[in-house]
Amino acid sequence: MTRAALALLDGDVYQAFRWNMLAFIIAPLLATYFVLEKKKMLKPSKVLMTSMLVMAVLFFILRNTKTFGWMAPTAI
Repeated sequence: MTRAALALLDGDVYQAFRWNMLAFIIAPLLATYFVLEKKKMLKPSKVLMTSMLVMAVLFFILRNTKTFGWMAPTAI
């Protein structure tokens, strides 16, 4: 996450995305989760949180396989 944050501070959004794709996918979903929680929409918020957790676990497993190696952090 630190490399991605430093790339964003440098204005290099594409490099930040390559360093940490998951942050760019999870961030808007996390914001949506907080909105749903604030509006007391508990069932959709629980489904969203569960899906984010599953997405994160799958991402961390898959990016370390040869087939999904393109998901691993790389310098451009």
